[in-house]
Amino acid sequence: MASPIPAPHPLDPETRRLFRYVNAWARLAHPRLYLWIIGKPRTFGPFPSVALPRTLNAKFTWRKIFDHDPRFKVVSDKLAVRDFCAAIRPDLRAPEVLWSGTDPGDIPDSVLQGDVVVKTNHTTGANIFIRGGAFDRSWIEKGMRRSLSRGYGFHRHEWGYFGIPRRVFVERMVPGGARVEEVKFYTFGRRIEMVFRSIDRLGDAGGQMRLPDGAGGIVLSERMPTAVTARRDWPLPDNWDHLVDVARDIGACFDHMRVDLLTNGSDAWLSELTVYNQGGYQIYFGQDPDAQITRAWDIRRSWFMTTPQPGWRGEYAEALRRVLDAEAEAAPPLPVA
Repeated sequence: MASPIPAPHPLDPETRRLFRYVNAWARLAHPRLYLWIIGKPRTFGPFPSVALPRTLNAKFTWRKIFDHDPRFKVVSDKLAVRDFCAAIRPDLRAPEVLWSGTDPGDIPDSVLQGDVVVKTNHTTGANIFIRGGAFDRSWIEKGMRRSLSRGYGFHRHEWGYFGIPRRVFVERMVPGGARVEEVKFYTFGRRIEMVFRSIDRLGDAGGQMRLPDGAGGIVLSERMPTAVTARRDWPLPDNWDHLVDVARDIGACFDHMRVDLLTNGSDAWLSELTVYNQGGYQIYFGQDPDAQITRAWDIRRSWFMTTPQPGWRGEYAEALRRVLDAEAEAAPPLPVA
């Protein structure tokens, strides 16, 4: 009886040629992204293989170029994301929006009383915090017009921000003052691979990292967060289990998403969802293909890999899945998280 013909290796010469074509196309089609990458420190390495992304940084680059999940434009919009998350967790509140519009000159003085935040919905880092109704209208209008006039994410090709209808809005600060903390959950499906807690962001800011312990818990890490100047240890909020549950439910919708929540210890609010954490660049572990957080990101669950793609993209998606399936079968299982 004749022996069965062995199946071709997933990375046979034809697949290698296809991946070389994809890598060359990525460089030529996205020169701005390429220039951003080569301007990063050596820890980023050379332009990553987007055809077969093996590191966290490469997977973010692959997401930017290929994984144009229509939901990314929804969750990157700081107003639209509220309804998206409410459909998943109706019990998760968002800070109250007191006013929204397209011209900051139309903001009524009445909504700037008390403790509020003025934001634009299409960008980050442009928030103006007002406490006790002490505000400078000219400063608000100048800052918000500047933010509205600028697109976001173009030089790093953060596709999810492209084309968001730009609005300015005023939301009420959540109650709790310096006790309010922001908790950033790095989710991969329902897995949580890292948590960053920060407290008193407008005062004596402090933070901490928490990592999975391999047995289903999330424990304090000695790693020092780069986003704050001092590590601080403080008790978990009373509603910690609720926060974790909410983050898992929202994360389950995606192959990877950073889910940011606010809490004053008893109540929880949505902060934002982040598609391209740190712009898609991690300085410490972003180039380590063996890092647990890298292995946890299974791009086979992405929109690109689960939605039929036209032309050569469809051929490429099929080849990539064959390789990833073979690698996943040979890889050791991930610890419980």
